[in-house]
Amino acid sequence: MIFEIAIVEDQATASETLTDHLDTWAKERGHQISCHVYSSGEELFAAEDIIKKADIFFLDIRLSLEDDPAIMNGIQIAQNLRAKGFDGEIIFLTAFTEYVFQGYEVRAFHYLLKPVSFDPLMRCMDALTKDHSNQCYIFNDYKTTLQIPYNEIICFTSLKHSVDILTTKDIFKQRSTLNTIAGYLPDCFIRCHRSNIVNMKHIYKIEGTTISLSNHLTLQIGRSYLNDVRKAFMAFAVRMR
Repeated sequence: MIFEIAIVEDQATASETLTDHLDTWAKERGHQISCHVYSSGEELFAAEDIIKKADIFFLDIRLSLEDDPAIMNGIQIAQNLRAKGFDGEIIFLTAFTEYVFQGYEVRAFHYLLKPVSFDPLMRCMDALTKDHSNQCYIFNDYKTTLQIPYNEIICFTSLKHSVDILTTKDIFKQRSTLNTIAGYLPDCFIRCHRSNIVNMKHIYKIEGTTISLSNHLTLQIGRSYLNDVRKAFMAFAVRMR
């Protein structure tokens, strides 16, 4: 695989170490990468071309030791990227575990604790490439075969004789059942109700029996699904650390 990677990190030694680790991983796995390093969000957004072509963004959450409000932090950079339509992978770099759950709002793929060591980075990139190699949901819509990137699917909703597929861009219909569809989905999807399967990458928060999604919609968790959903979501959060 070929990946264009953008790194936003204000510490030169940290960005050099990360780039070296990525180069080592790519050589060991037979992938091709191109890394572009920026010291701030302002510098990144001044380089508009990289935003259009990058597949992965590594973002240091804390880009100013003084927490200068005039300087964008990694969360704000990620929010701006999503607002500009970037739908690829975002990986946060942080020395502070309390930032982990803020990443759900911007659908972060993973967190890496600083200083970044090779083994956690390798596991993260291996998981990412596995996702990319099996990244599309393929189905037939009457006489048309469609494929949708899993990352774009927010949830599946069962209707009387069909299933609505809600994505970040559109709504599609498939003549099938949730039980059948569930067998084809990766483990980032969880059944939360007899009428819904949700993509945990698009869950912003779970409060009581209500799921808040990245598109500001909410879903209700069925009583019989509640424990499974909570366990799955917590396990998903741990994998992101």
